[in-house]
Amino acid sequence: IIRVGDNKKIHQIELIPSDQLVAVISGRNRHVRLFPMSALDGRETDFYKLAETKGCQTITAGKVRHGALSCLCVAMKRQVLCYELFQSKTRHRKFKEIQVPCNVQWMAIFKGDELVVPETSDNSRKQMVRNINNKRRYSFRVPEEERMQQR
Repeated sequence: IIRVGDNKKIHQIELIPSDQLVAVISGRNRHVRLFPMSALDGRETDFYKLAETKGCQTITAGKVRHGALSCLCVAMKRQVLCYELFQSKTRHRKFKEIQVPCNVQWMAIFKGDELVVPETSDNSRKQMVRNINNKRRYSFRVPEEERMQQR
């Protein structure tokens, strides 16, 4: 944990080079803030605080919709908020809210618009996979070696 700028504790940093942004979980209440990359040079810059992100646990960023859209996913307890990122004054817009069956400890966006969240309610290594663009329920992916052990 490090301190920057206005002495807020930084819990996680996610670089989003395609949009020249840095997403940060910071402060006592763990809000998500978006900074322009020029803030890394030590310049004074404005930041954008995402309003609904109090108590954020983790963030991830990636390209969705076949690389046409930059997306920032913010996990808070049992839900994930997905934000569209763009080059304008507001910088973001919430476009999806996803309920998950367990607390999110880690997640990633993979090609094919998949949001992957490991299942942590038991000690298995299965992963919940959800396509960000449609409303299907989660499907579970179990690693090949675990499937072989179950036989």
